[in-house]
Amino acid sequence: MKKYIIAAIAGTAMLFSGLGFAQAAKQGGGHERGMFGRRMAQQLGLSDAQQQQIKGILQAEKPNMQPLAQELKQERQQMNALTESGTFDEAAVRAAASKQAQTEADLAVERARMKSHIFAVLTPDQRTKAQEMEKSFAGRRGRWGHGKGNEANQQPGSPDGGF
Repeated sequence: MKKYIIAAIAGTAMLFSGLGFAQAAKQGGGHERGMFGRRMAQQLGLSDAQQQQIKGILQAEKPNMQPLAQELKQERQQMNALTESGTFDEAAVRAAASKQAQTEADLAVERARMKSHIFAVLTPDQRTKAQEMEKSFAGRRGRWGHGKGNEANQQPGSPDGGF
């Protein structure tokens, strides 16, 4: 359940992370994120002022989120090293899992803060549309074998359906 909550928050962050790149796309930066951000801005009907505000929010949150994302990456690598060593040290795995869970919680809080700031910029209609888009995005993630919807592919007794 916790994994799904984090995935939903991550989806929201991904939904809006592209918006910060919309301005770069307008200025010829046009890589995939810029295209995504432009599409999001168009679908939500964001004004130039709203796009600038959201870009500012994303830039302000980057120093908080980037180190946590890097820390989480390192903790996942550590967990892989612990579980692939051929020996099982439950205390070490529990300690690594606990540390990883705390980092995930910290990252979830930062994503929630970012979403809250972004939603404050949106009109009520834009918020509703963004929530619908978020649900649609989460549904597509499920079809791709990530997040919700993947339960059907799991083997009995296996928490993740295999490797």
